[in-house]
Amino acid sequence: MNAAGVRTRRPVSGELGVTLVELLVVVVLIGIVAFIGATQLGALLQKQKLVAAANDARSFLQDVPNQVAKIQAPVFVRLIPASGGQPAQLQMTRDSAGTQVLRTFSFPDVIVFDFSNVASYSCNWPQVSGVYTLRCDTLTRATHPLLLTQLQGTADLLLTHRNMVLGTLKPKYGFRLTVAPIWEARTAKVFP
Repeated sequence: MNAAGVRTRRPVSGELGVTLVELLVVVVLIGIVAFIGATQLGALLQKQKLVAAANDARSFLQDVPNQVAKIQAPVFVRLIPASGGQPAQLQMTRDSAGTQVLRTFSFPDVIVFDFSNVASYSCNWPQVSGVYTLRCDTLTRATHPLLLTQLQGTADLLLTHRNMVLGTLKPKYGFRLTVAPIWEARTAKVFP
């Protein structure tokens, strides 16, 4: 008992327990690990958006020959760049002007179509009125939309994440979306 008449407990040797300082150290360590994990998770989610967009765009392009068989007529694929707050789109249309839209795929707003060292949206995609356009004829050949001649090489589209271009998401990479002269869509991961 102490002078105030309160019974006090004497420490017993070998007594187990956690002090406030030890508890605070553990909480701080858990916080640091959680912060690092959240940062890595955010980067992983951003990269997954890029992977998903590349796969969805490939699936969209792989469906073009099915649409040709369904309507028994050529189908045009138009790449419409993002503008006015609208995301970039791929459109399947019955005409090169895009007035009869069969199907549309909108890219997530974080997807861009060039690396800092690539000047244009695409390679070997002909332009019709400023819009990159390909035509799939009834023989499922990738053709020029106006000349109606089969492409002599692949039509490539490079896409990456906006934050990779800005340098805030690393490593920097993208996907090359390729349409072969006999209509076949593929994707490949590329590094600038």
